Amino acid sequence: MMNSVVDKIKNIELYTKRLMQVNLLGHSRSLVKGSGLDFDQLRDYQIGDDVRALDWNSSARMNRLLVKQFNDERHRTVIVALDISSSGLYGSQMLKHEILAQIAAIISYAGQLGKDDVGLILFTDKIELYIPPKKGRSHIQLILEKIFSAQQKHARTSISGVLEYIARLKKKNAMVFLVSDFIDDNFEHKLSLVSRLCDVIAIRITDEYERQFPALGLITVQDSETKLMQVIDARRSGAVSFLRSRLEEQKRVFTKNRVDLLDISNTTVLIDRLIHFFKGRKR
Repeated sequence: MMNSVVDKIKNIELYTKRLMQVNLLGHSRSLVKGSGLDFDQLRDYQIGDDVRALDWNSSARMNRLLVKQFNDERHRTVIVALDISSSGLYGSQMLKHEILAQIAAIISYAGQLGKDDVGLILFTDKIELYIPPKKGRSHIQLILEKIFSAQQKHARTSISGVLEYIARLKKKNAMVFLVSDFIDDNFEHKLSLVSRLCDVIAIRITDEYERQFPALGLITVQDSETKLMQVIDARRSGAVSFLRSRLEEQKRVFTKNRVDLLDISNTTVLIDRLIHFFKGRKR
């Protein structure tokens, strides 16, 4: 078991360094909208100032040369909240929890390379583990070990619960990555609160059968979280329509609350989706 975890950590480190080297993720500042500097104030131009800092519109209005003064952005806090509920044990090809763990590990390691404070939350319908944000090689090793050694719990997903916990941490301006399949409802209120405090990114994993279920006739299915069993007619579109409606409603909630959403499926080439997403956040 331990050798397997060590191998996974080594692979993630090599993978993430490769992304950083080709400037796909870049420094952690590139994960955030903006220039990496915080605007402070306008001041009069002084000999020796960089002319690129001139604010021409303000200078014209005030009839004197003015430059924008910035404060260096401090290293920020990155919190990775990883869903380890039992729905992660599902997968028509690759299990969801394996993909979720890879994503959580990449983000965590990228934060460490960017010299940010990185913290980890493992959650189900409760908080299973919290590692407070810190820097350092040994700290990120601990986080990666916890990610890859985490056992899926026979419990449901509570997005509201983890959001409430994050709000209580009071990590203002932190980057929060919610990594889950989001099999949950009614979390908009808590999301709206946290999205005002933090830069929230939702990373949602779906299986291809959740978007297009094969027409196999009558089949018996079991909810991995509630253990309830039911016979459904897979030839009918009701189940798939319900799943699609939930995905669309969640997308609406994320958009309304200015939360970026990255959708990952078990048939997606992970590197391609990460490249596209993070490049989009740079613009």
